[in-house]
Amino acid sequence: MSPGPAAFTYQISTPDGAFASGVCEFLVIPTSRGEIGVLANHEPILSDIVSGELRISRAGVTERYRVGKGILEIAANSATLLVEQAVTRIHEGAPEPRETARA
Repeated sequence: MSPGPAAFTYQISTPDGAFASGVCEFLVIPTSRGEIGVLANHEPILSDIVSGELRISRAGVTERYRVGKGILEIAANSATLLVEQAVTRIHEGAPEPRETARA
C-alpha cells in the first residue's frame, strides 16, 4: 500500500522483530525534548525516543502504543522507530464493544 499525498509510511521494530507498520497521516513520538508531531513530507530528522505514549492516526482513528526508549528516523516520507518494547493500548475513534442482551 503506497501513501497518498497526505500520508506516509511507518515501521516500528523491537529486538524481537517487526512490531507494526503501515501508512498513517499523523504520528506523535515521545522524545527527551518533548513530543514530536510528524505529518507527511516532514523534514528528515534523527532523534531519541523516551518511554511513553506513541500515537498513530489514520482515517479518523488514533492508535496508542506504550513504547520503550529507542531511536527515531524520519526520511523520504517514512518514519522508522527502533524501540526496546512496544505494547498496543487503545484504539480511539473505534466503535465501543457492545454487550449482547440475553433473553
